[in-house]
Amino acid sequence: MSDHPKLVSIHAAMNLIASNRPVLAEERVALEACLGRTLAEDVIAKVTVPPLDTSAMDGYAVRFKDARSIGAKLQVIGEVAAGSPNTLTTGEGEAVRVFTGTPMPIGADHVLIQEHAAVDGELVTVASPQKEPRHIRKAGGDFLKGDTVLNRGTRLTAAHIGLAAAANHGSLSVHCRPRVAVLTTGSELRPPGSALSDGQIAESNSYTLSRMLEALGSDVVRLGAAPDTEPSIEAKILEASETNIILTVGGASVGKHDLVRTVFSKLGGKFVFQRIAVRPGKPTWFGTLGEQKVLGLPGNPTAAYVMASLLLKGLVSGATALAFTDAFLVAPLPANGPRETFVRGRLELKNGHARAYSLKDQDTSRVQALTSTNCLIHRPENDKEKSEGDLIQIVILDQ
Repeated sequence: MSDHPKLVSIHAAMNLIASNRPVLAEERVALEACLGRTLAEDVIAKVTVPPLDTSAMDGYAVRFKDARSIGAKLQVIGEVAAGSPNTLTTGEGEAVRVFTGTPMPIGADHVLIQEHAAVDGELVTVASPQKEPRHIRKAGGDFLKGDTVLNRGTRLTAAHIGLAAAANHGSLSVHCRPRVAVLTTGSELRPPGSALSDGQIAESNSYTLSRMLEALGSDVVRLGAAPDTEPSIEAKILEASETNIILTVGGASVGKHDLVRTVFSKLGGKFVFQRIAVRPGKPTWFGTLGEQKVLGLPGNPTAAYVMASLLLKGLVSGATALAFTDAFLVAPLPANGPRETFVRGRLELKNGHARAYSLKDQDTSRVQALTSTNCLIHRPENDKEKSEGDLIQIVILDQ
């Protein structure tokens, strides 16, 4: 392995990761357990919604030509509730009491809303002028039976699940959750809560990254921290043999004690890429170990967090592009160097405008500063100096 392998761009890295992500089995899951899962097949509507023309408001179903003028009087001939079959027909000068979701009576083409009606027993008087036929939801206005309402590959949100329910699906075919092993390396690392001696630190990266992976719908296996020896790292990797993905943290550079790449190669691993032309996170690498996928992140907390924020979605769900958002810069930024950079920042809304500023401390070893970070400010290579008020691009981070 060369000490100076070719660097790939962040966009190339995302595409390479997405195109090499694990192939996951499929399973059918009850709708209430589908949140965060990825669809394995299109969802086809089993019903038409609405199934009939229905009232969009509470009021009276009428013929528009009978109700367009103030003072017009209509005879109420009955009432239809939502969910009830409609057997009524509205004739000349007649009205039917309806409610939101009620099937429209035959002959009615308008709903006189109750705010526009003066009621006296079974007689309704139009109290406001009616400009055009309104307040009817047409059959199939949302979707038709046989329509594709969700596409394969969609990562399911609450709204998606509600749509599947409306399309009369009680379960969905989804991909199994990826099993991801998280391995941190470093002889100085100890579990949080340990009595620490000189030179030892509490391991924190696996806790941050595990929660990020779980939020993406993964089942996480935390392997703990391995000392900086080849046998211990090899043993941990072999322990993860039943997982789809191994996420290593630390040991990613080319120093004397950076051994993860060496062990990966000895076990038969094949590199897809070995460096990323981005700051922070240049030592990030990705490869395959048989059917498993291995993503190696730097050990510095900020670099690991930034790279995970940019790359994990591609590894888990196949995202191939960054979701950039425009924001106005709050404070000036110096010119950027020859490497694409993601600056930790803070996004806030003021007077309806998205405004972002760079956090002062960009040291990649800092942990506390991550709690203030809710966006990454994108600086292209050789980007010119930016002034207050300039429009910039940011990546909003999940909190």
